[in-house]
Amino acid sequence: MKIYTKTGDDGTTLLPKIGRVPKTNPNIQLLGSIDELNAWIGLVNQKYILELKVHDIYEFIIEIQNLLFEIGAEIATGKERIKEDNIKKLEENIDSMTKNLKPLKNFIIPFNHCEIHLARAVCRRVEIDLVKLMEAHQDLKNIVIFINRLSDFLFTLARLLGPEEKIWHG
Repeated sequence: MKIYTKTGDDGTTLLPKIGRVPKTNPNIQLLGSIDELNAWIGLVNQKYILELKVHDIYEFIIEIQNLLFEIGAEIATGKERIKEDNIKKLEENIDSMTKNLKPLKNFIIPFNHCEIHLARAVCRRVEIDLVKLMEAHQDLKNIVIFINRLSDFLFTLARLLGPEEKIWHG
């Protein structure tokens, strides 16, 4: 089977819940941002987590990457795939990592492990795009919550891998 179909050569693509749509459709733009987020998270996992041999976090990040595909499928089809259990597991991992960190009382400047901060910034963009779609009456509540927590997870991960934080003195 060939990787290309030529069906998108006219600037459209198939969105199963709607049919053919322009590639500028907000759903398609969101799916592209989720793909970008997944690639950044994959880079983070390969560059930092695997290298540091933090196997439990490595496996959890693979799980997150799979869930990002599930999110894409939910956006494309409209069939709910992200459940409260997925959100709870993300929160548990954040709480577990936070136990090993000093309390944060200031904003920090993205300094260490900047690829993690880039992934977090893309995650925030995904969240904004999701909220825009929710305003257009699409029920994406669990996805929005999951992506919001994922941003927190990435922030906490960057802090955990630290060694030093640069405090913003604004």
